[in-house]
Amino acid sequence: MAKISRTLLSAWLLTLHVQLCTGRVEPLPSLPYDLQYYLDTCHGTGDLNDKPAELAFWGAMQMYVSKFCEENPSMTTSEKAFLQKTVTTSFAPISASGRGKRQATRPRLRKEIRTMTITERARYFNALTRLKRDTRLRPNIYDVLAGFHTGANMQRAHFGPAFTGWHRLYLWILESFLRLHDPEVTVPFWASVLDNEMEDPTESVIFSGAFFGPGVGLPTSGPFRGWQQINPATVFNRNVGGGQLYTYEGIDAILRRRRNSELLFPTAEADSNFEEQHGGPHIFVGGTMNDLNAAARDPIFFSHHSFVDQIWERFRYNQRAAGIPTETDYPWVPNDPRYNPAQSPTNITGFFPDGQLNLDYIQITGYSDAFFQLVQYEQVPTCPLCGGSQYLRCNPTTNRCVSRSIAEMRTANVDIDTLPGLEQAAPGRKKRLISYKENNVCHRKPFINDFSVNRLQLSTAISARQTHAMEYAYVPVKIVTKRPSNYKHFSIYSLYEKPMNGLGFKQELVNIGTNKPYRSCDKSLDSPGKIKIVAYGINHGAYSEEYVITDNRLAISESSGVIAVKMPTGLNPSEVMVAAFDSCGRVCRPYCKSDANMAHNSYFTGGVRISVTSPLIYGTSYGEALLNVWDIQTENMCPTMDYNKIPLTFFCEYTDNWIWGGSSRTGSGSGSTIGGKISVRALRTGRGRAGRIGVSNPRSPIRPSPLDFHNPFQIHG
Repeated sequence: MAKISRTLLSAWLLTLHVQLCTGRVEPLPSLPYDLQYYLDTCHGTGDLNDKPAELAFWGAMQMYVSKFCEENPSMTTSEKAFLQKTVTTSFAPISASGRGKRQATRPRLRKEIRTMTITERARYFNALTRLKRDTRLRPNIYDVLAGFHTGANMQRAHFGPAFTGWHRLYLWILESFLRLHDPEVTVPFWASVLDNEMEDPTESVIFSGAFFGPGVGLPTSGPFRGWQQINPATVFNRNVGGGQLYTYEGIDAILRRRRNSELLFPTAEADSNFEEQHGGPHIFVGGTMNDLNAAARDPIFFSHHSFVDQIWERFRYNQRAAGIPTETDYPWVPNDPRYNPAQSPTNITGFFPDGQLNLDYIQITGYSDAFFQLVQYEQVPTCPLCGGSQYLRCNPTTNRCVSRSIAEMRTANVDIDTLPGLEQAAPGRKKRLISYKENNVCHRKPFINDFSVNRLQLSTAISARQTHAMEYAYVPVKIVTKRPSNYKHFSIYSLYEKPMNGLGFKQELVNIGTNKPYRSCDKSLDSPGKIKIVAYGINHGAYSEEYVITDNRLAISESSGVIAVKMPTGLNPSEVMVAAFDSCGRVCRPYCKSDANMAHNSYFTGGVRISVTSPLIYGTSYGEALLNVWDIQTENMCPTMDYNKIPLTFFCEYTDNWIWGGSSRTGSGSGSTIGGKISVRALRTGRGRAGRIGVSNPRSPIRPSPLDFHNPFQIHG
């Protein structure tokens, strides 16, 4: 009896504790204007049957959350002098070109990283490591340069015509600092299109110790093992497996165009949207690369952007062949409100802390033809030789080069765990590297990566005694998934293409969706499906992601999970933007229980407010959130799930409905259409059933007048 009493008491105390430590989750009545603007800009370049939803959402959220990022710290007099001298010297050939002087500088040759010799690769990695150790700029030169790609500079570098030129200048600056330590090194490009040709790109040799190091977790091996970790912002991690690497089809769509306005926001064509395509590898690498405001902390960032620049130079070569002046093809319309003023061709690039240096360069500098003489690229390796690289092979079926996997190299007894000639990143802190042969376990395929990539930025320093659990609140979620129409196995059990009568609203469960998947979607489809859930802070700088596993064999399946959000307080509710995507980048429609009894799901755009107000619906730990939705009334009772305690549900229906406000072709959004007429809200955002309304491009929305709304580009002053 005493044992039973203690059990009942413990259960009662647990239930009480769960309820006392939880609070309310409710949909926001509307999204912040600047966030809605970014989403509408993405919508203006194509619907979800034109492009994968995850790319559009990711780009908009990256721009929005840049407001929470810190700027570079102030510099000492000696640091300013060193930075100014180095940059001025590096830009002398470009400036001289503008004055018509002859260039005597030998061009920098950039190669695909797998075609470099072992010595060339080691010299490049060593130069990066030396920048990481070089404290002539605090905390070190590498991290100062990585800090250029954060905060207010996101407005100057992304979502506009400066995207390509700004990053071209950024590569030039990094390369110039690398040459302080080795005057012959260049930034190799990572042609991820070669990895995309693999059956499983996560197994690419690129993510081995001889190249960029592991694809999951911290850099525990490879050239960046032992890098200084001065503060949390300098630690990078990866979580490979999502997103979309570059594809030949996507690159061909870019190279077929002749004007930059067809490639770049806000007038890009859906299939040749250069910036959205570039986001795929960022998402694929995951972790730090998944956060544009920190992505440059991972050195793979610069090789990814070297490939972006290589593609753009091929595009510019075609422009020159067609007689188009490349230096002046900067798409800019001064009175068009769709364009970000920070990307005016005469605006500064913002590389250097405002007011601290007597120099900066303007946006159109990145379009200079001087780079045609100063930088040259090797071609992407092609069959049959594939650049003579042992890390590539020719696929006879496609006649395209494809990266070899880590397993292939090990089978061939090629050492890809170490790279001869690498310098130690942190002298005196040797760590024993366990080789593959010493680790007698099966290689684990990262279908589900257990490494946490959640991040939280607070305005005040976090005490070492504060635990991770107290920083986050945990919200239960449910996932309802239709079987993907392009999943071909178990077709005998499909509900598609079967005569279904009298189903009413259930007809939605048998309609084939048109949400555009990633081009390599078929490779990732298997019996177990993976739905990624993400949460971005709206009024704070937090991010979290989680996975839920579904069963693609079933026509309709249901799963549950938990997503972390910043812990609210009595005075500061936590506002977040939540979304869910399948492994093909297709979005799942969000629903929230917003009624008083928490009994009915209502569609919303994904913005939620978490507060300490009743009803109690989330937990202060993963365990609390999970246990709160399971009911066990007696000792011998089978556990049952209380769906009224799950506030968020995502329905993966795979349709092309634009779900993030602005307008909705189904009439469920704030810009719905009735009887074929366009609503006032749809007119303001330039969207409607009849088509798009644009200023100079009918595919892009009109931004509301500054007389009606504040300017989102004034966020950073």
